[in-house]
Amino acid sequence: MSDASKVYEITEKFNIEDWKQFARTKLEVADTTIEGIENKYKNQLKEIKYQTVCHWQGKLKGFELCEELKRLKHEYFCGSYSGQVVSSVQQHVEEEPSGDKAGAAAGPTGEGEPTRETYEPDVYPFNGKKGRVLIINNSFFDKNRKKNPHSRKPGCDADVKNMEELWKYLDCELHQGKSHEDLSDSEMLNLLKNVAQLTKNDCAFVVVIIMTHGGLDQDGNEVVYGNGFENILKKDIDSMFQNDYAKCLHDIPKFFIYQCCRGSEDMKAISRTEKGPQLKRETIVSETIPIICDIVSIHAAPADHVAYISENGSFLIEAIYNIFRAHGKAVAENAFVRKNVVDMLSMVNTEIWKMFGTLEKDVLIRPMSVFVSSLGKTFYLTDDTEVKHMT
Repeated sequence: MSDASKVYEITEKFNIEDWKQFARTKLEVADTTIEGIENKYKNQLKEIKYQTVCHWQGKLKGFELCEELKRLKHEYFCGSYSGQVVSSVQQHVEEEPSGDKAGAAAGPTGEGEPTRETYEPDVYPFNGKKGRVLIINNSFFDKNRKKNPHSRKPGCDADVKNMEELWKYLDCELHQGKSHEDLSDSEMLNLLKNVAQLTKNDCAFVVVIIMTHGGLDQDGNEVVYGNGFENILKKDIDSMFQNDYAKCLHDIPKFFIYQCCRGSEDMKAISRTEKGPQLKRETIVSETIPIICDIVSIHAAPADHVAYISENGSFLIEAIYNIFRAHGKAVAENAFVRKNVVDMLSMVNTEIWKMFGTLEKDVLIRPMSVFVSSLGKTFYLTDDTEVKHMT
């Protein structure tokens, strides 16, 4: 087998995200070189990996090259190799010490080489399952009334359409096959309890999207509202997905999207440059494991502040749709597109930071989303086998 064939075989299990990190941290290839190779061999992951190795290898070749590449691969996926196995590559390098390769121990060879899903603890596995998505949208619209001062239409309709399209595009399943709209507090709680009782056999991860009015109760607790203005304590929702209650969802990531107010303070801009779209407030005025982990939540506003929606939809849902659609899934035209959820939420924050609008009397507002994470691993929305199929 030629050196090229061996390099292809050794590097075959790397997806694009792993390979870029491996090239930086283990092969110590400069970012400019990595970008140059990627630009030259667009969408050819197999060739990108081979050309990167060619740039890195220096005087290494043949058996020595392959053993060192295997050792670094093992170190990347599994941590530093302990050195129980000593091969001729170590003896060879010790005879001719050169740079930081001197004295390197060889990793295991042959079948059963480590893969990210089986060895690396910092990525949530899919295990052949799909994500399960619960979409709850309350419009507060009553067709029998002439005026609906608290109606979230038509913007909330656009939000539902975007969320349904996005999660289907990301190969997820909608809970009970549909979005759930205009629910009472008890109907919302029943659905949430149903999702909290899912198991690892049902899904790879859970996404809960709650789009409604919200605010603070008389005691200052955050609440979300059912379509009849009955309030649900947000902490009661949170507790449903804690590990002491959702016992069958241990080690499965849970992702919450809250498009609702968290108080009554407006997100006023410091200075005004130009008018944006007219908005309306989305609020009503008046072994052991941690008990909480593997959860990430994003809110449309910081604590005590209101969220906003226009006729075209809400800032948060629009930003999530745009960013997750562009970066949540690897596609044939761009094998480098897939990013993890936390990275994408940072991009969502950046996207919202650029947005603005005006309230009554031309008061300029600058919205800002906030996310909180107790994830212990890297959370992707699509399986990396989709990238491998393109190589």
